[in-house]
Amino acid sequence: MTVHLVDERGTSSTCPTCQRRVPKPRGRTLSCPHCAFSGHRDLVAAATIATRTPGGGPTTPTAVVLPEVVTHRRAGRHLPGAGRSRR
Repeated sequence: MTVHLVDERGTSSTCPTCQRRVPKPRGRTLSCPHCAFSGHRDLVAAATIATRTPGGGPTTPTAVVLPEVVTHRRAGRHLPGAGRSRR
């Protein structure tokens, strides 16, 4: 396995299909005004990082496929009852 270091700065605000920056994305979803791509910003960042590695990741708009729904394994502390201990 080969590891490549990639600067993650700006990856959640860079469209993985057209590689253009999206000015001030709001919330957890990135919507690209240039190519109409839309996706969860964490997944967008992962796809963008993949395109920045040598020989890695899709480079065409049709190759980037992200799930529509992102579910988290743990509830955050902002949810009712999430911070309680089981002891």
